[in-house]
Amino acid sequence: MLVAAAKSTAAIAARPPIGAVGRAADRAFDVLRPWQPEFTEFEWRWTSRGQRALVRMWSNEPEHPATQSGWRIDNDCVACWTGLFGSAVPPGLARASRRCGWPD
Repeated sequence: MLVAAAKSTAAIAARPPIGAVGRAADRAFDVLRPWQPEFTEFEWRWTSRGQRALVRMWSNEPEHPATQSGWRIDNDCVACWTGLFGSAVPPGLARASRRCGWPD
């Protein structure tokens, strides 16, 4: 998982594109990936509406119907996690959900 945030308060048009950061993350992951590319089960991408933050998440484990997805997003907020925890909601995810204004 990679998370990047731009600290610039400049107008979007004046900022360097965060897309360049995303492409650099993709290239880095291609080098650092701890498994062969054909074993990647899913790849999730999110960029905030204001393009000040991005999240990339890759996994070599398939999603399982008995567990929660590892990704929850809307236009302004993202929460992602790794590992399997079934139907229980870890305290950190519950806090993140409340900060984003999502129901538990």
